[in-house]
Amino acid sequence: MNCTKRLKEKTGTMPPCLRRIGEDRCTGCAACANGCDQMAIDIMLTPEGFYRPVLQKESCNGCKACVQSCPVIAAEEATRDTDGEPDVFAAWSNDPDIHISSSSGGLFSELAHLVLMCGGVVCGCEWGDNWTPRHVIVKKWEDVSRLRGSKYLPSLVGANFYRNIIDLAGSGAIVLFCGTPCQVAALDRLCPPRVRENLLLVDLVCHGVPSLTSFWSYLDWKFRKSDSLAHFSFRNKELCTQTICAVQKNGSKYLVAAGEDPWFRAVMVYHWFLQSICFECPFGGRHRYGDITLGDFWGIPEKWSDPKGDSVVLANTGKGKSAMRELIESGRIRVKASDYHSASRNIRRLRGAVYPVSLLRPLALRWTATGKSFRRIYALFYLPTRFRERIAGYALKLLRLISMLPCKPWGRR
Repeated sequence: MNCTKRLKEKTGTMPPCLRRIGEDRCTGCAACANGCDQMAIDIMLTPEGFYRPVLQKESCNGCKACVQSCPVIAAEEATRDTDGEPDVFAAWSNDPDIHISSSSGGLFSELAHLVLMCGGVVCGCEWGDNWTPRHVIVKKWEDVSRLRGSKYLPSLVGANFYRNIIDLAGSGAIVLFCGTPCQVAALDRLCPPRVRENLLLVDLVCHGVPSLTSFWSYLDWKFRKSDSLAHFSFRNKELCTQTICAVQKNGSKYLVAAGEDPWFRAVMVYHWFLQSICFECPFGGRHRYGDITLGDFWGIPEKWSDPKGDSVVLANTGKGKSAMRELIESGRIRVKASDYHSASRNIRRLRGAVYPVSLLRPLALRWTATGKSFRRIYALFYLPTRFRERIAGYALKLLRLISMLPCKPWGRR
């Protein structure tokens, strides 16, 4: 069955927080649903493939708690307090199995190990049913492997998930939560100050949240049926540190550098499927809501680089700096001290980059929402774009070669 047919329609209206900011400014973080004591807000997936809140009017008492919970509204109305300059590192796990199975240097798993050894719990994103990422809570080290690896998709955070985390932290448990910057800002906004002490918030260097429906459409096109897949990873390391690997149940294997995959390139390079707010993210710049920020260290000095992947770590708060000191002293990781300028030089998001909006984006999303095959976008958008890029690349190489040719000086013979 085509993946787009899985979408379930729900009846409801726009909650006050969404009316306040507009649907184009919603991140789908689910803070409003978790902040509503009346449980009047559900989270649904739109036909375009983004999570959005839906108000059940009969349950709403008009308290506007959703407005108070929204991190986008809070970010627009106030400046973020910081604990001074972050401590910046290039970092790697000393466990080779963790390092090779992680997206970058394995720092998330090492932080998870630190928290679990203290009797805490870990919250992160795993693949759910039908290749739908979802946030879950794990309490055992052997379950952390499910949370490794970048998903590059919106993850489902239900109407009670942040509440459950706050209840766990309120009971005295140390809780590690890892998510996108908007999800971390949502939990930070909802959490009472006394409970926040037991939370270690880890946000990711996020390029943006793409349409989940477009991904399902891509799977149906590329692999005929998405339920034929036994394994899918955006960050296999067989070809390079960003290799897409898909293994079908019949044993056939799709292995390609992520930059050459049509869906990945359409999302990360052409931005045809990103949600609107991601083009100018209010949470992705220098001032972070996470105690620690993790990502790939693009532009790492060559003498430090590890072919299995490099993590950039920003310890933003006293709690984050303390956790990094514990990891360093334990000997489970190795680090190289860096600085914000070096870390952000090749990571545009850390510099608050604003992406241009492609003219093709509205049509790409409209076709996706109406169930058109990804084949149409591939044939009409992707192939011509790649052709023009390759011709431009060849022309540039030719000009460089011509400029290197020796030439005779002007003058009389």
